[in-house]
Amino acid sequence: MKYVPILLTLILFASCAGLKPKSGVITYDITMDEAAKRNGMDRNVGTKATAQFNKKYLHLKKNTTTPANDFEIVDLKTGQSTQYITIFKEDYALPMQGELMPDLTTLKLTEETKTIMGLPCKKAVWVMNGQPAYVYFTEAIKPYYCPFVPQEFGFAMEYQLHYPYGSFTYTASETEFKKIDKNLVKPPENYKIVTPKEYQMALFKNKNQSFIGQPAKPFIVTDMNGVPVDLEALKGKFVLLNFWFTNCAPCVQEIPDLNSLKRKYRKKNIEFIAITFDDEQMVRDFMVEHPFDFRMVTDSRNITINYDIRSYPTTLLVNEKGIIVDEHIGGSFNTLEELENIINKHIN
Repeated sequence: MKYVPILLTLILFASCAGLKPKSGVITYDITMDEAAKRNGMDRNVGTKATAQFNKKYLHLKKNTTTPANDFEIVDLKTGQSTQYITIFKEDYALPMQGELMPDLTTLKLTEETKTIMGLPCKKAVWVMNGQPAYVYFTEAIKPYYCPFVPQEFGFAMEYQLHYPYGSFTYTASETEFKKIDKNLVKPPENYKIVTPKEYQMALFKNKNQSFIGQPAKPFIVTDMNGVPVDLEALKGKFVLLNFWFTNCAPCVQEIPDLNSLKRKYRKKNIEFIAITFDDEQMVRDFMVEHPFDFRMVTDSRNITINYDIRSYPTTLLVNEKGIIVDEHIGGSFNTLEELENIINKHIN
């Protein structure tokens, strides 16, 4: 061949010289399952991600259809990942550790191999959040990288991630090995480091909005089983109102906790009602894969507007007199515990 592409030349040179690229840019194509699409992840995650790396750090940014400038930086020595997020013009750094980490087993190397972007790769398998997953590594790049864990198998060129709101596959589609400006991958110092709870409050809660102390606004509707729901008629009981919708990932993530909550307090003087502006058929289709045990009120945009719901999910506790006495606004990684505390505070 008379003309050899520059990228191929660099790879061949590195291989012949016994050298491994130590910095560069890798673009991943992102595919997702139908559950992720239903939960709006095609907008929030996008279809591509760009990883810039040197021997110390990797900077990963998803090319979403939303205007977010969020990104992730991974310490390649320790495997520690930190999300850098801008919310309402304020910059936050959220270390991915503890309760934020997925449930993972140890990676196990297999005999299976394949070539990705001209680089030989070996397959390793593990279980993530109860589902089998895989990673294809190449030893042709140094440093080594794998999401969530420090490891010695190689640089991840293709990998699967499983979350409660959907599954994703990242596959390297472009590579460019070159020197990277260290300032592009170095962790910024002007971001405020926050805990998951602090991040939750910053992300979801409008500090000027509180429902506590307000009378619950009455409504008379029919639930998805054809049974009338009259909030005024429920006076004398506590009522937990959960405002949600099917394409809200934090809403979907907390549904198992909400189901557990209802089971725990089923003998108490409390009703559990879920309210969404989604239409009934959409919710029925959704509940095939995501059972939701609350009394379900659909097609209720008028109720959400009347309550001035601005953040999702929003959960309100109404007492026996029809007064909103507590609230839980936004998603959480500890929904069950936090709502238990709210209920226990008001119900003996």
